[in-house]
Amino acid sequence: MVNPFWLSMKKYIRLIQLVLIYFSILLLYYLIQKDFTKSSGNEIFESSKNEVSESWGSMIPETIVQNFSTLDGEYQVHSVVDGDTIKVIMQGKNTTIRILGIDTPEIYTTRTGYPECYGQEASDFAKRTLSWAIVRLEWDATQDKKDKYGRVLAHVFFSGGLYYQEESIKKGYGFRYVYRKPTKYDNRLQEAEREAKIQNVWVWAKCGGVRRVEK
Repeated sequence: MVNPFWLSMKKYIRLIQLVLIYFSILLLYYLIQKDFTKSSGNEIFESSKNEVSESWGSMIPETIVQNFSTLDGEYQVHSVVDGDTIKVIMQGKNTTIRILGIDTPEIYTTRTGYPECYGQEASDFAKRTLSWAIVRLEWDATQDKKDKYGRVLAHVFFSGGLYYQEESIKKGYGFRYVYRKPTKYDNRLQEAEREAKIQNVWVWAKCGGVRRVEK
């Protein structure tokens, strides 16, 4: 004869199993919904970030850039646009920095729509070295505070003192650039470019030492 106690226990065990299965399904559904919401939120954030990035430096109050000393300091790179342009969060503002003294090939030019020779490699080098890095921005009294696009002009140093423009030019990812008058570190950039020419690296070996479109 079957013990009534064990029959009762089997029913309870079966009931507990069904409850556990039910809650497992609910938990799985919740995790799927959470992941979907997070992904959608990231897409919205990226879209908004891209919209903000189009505003260049117009978000920077003019009163902030009047005094160089209030801007010199360390900042975390928020994103890398290309080999000579980055974005940082400065005093709560998404701020575009046009790096002084260097010009790098473009990924896509607004004039032709075609990438320039070694543009992708130059951009990749900047992303490898600058993305989310803590950098020291230094303003140059010999240059304007902002360019015609509203981007803040600055020199970029890594926390260990390494000068980004010098390294990029020396490794052949860009060219020394002078707009109207040389920067205060122009001698260092001239020497870096001279070394890159001698070593015949990248833009000198692949592009003949000039910015040119690749179709």
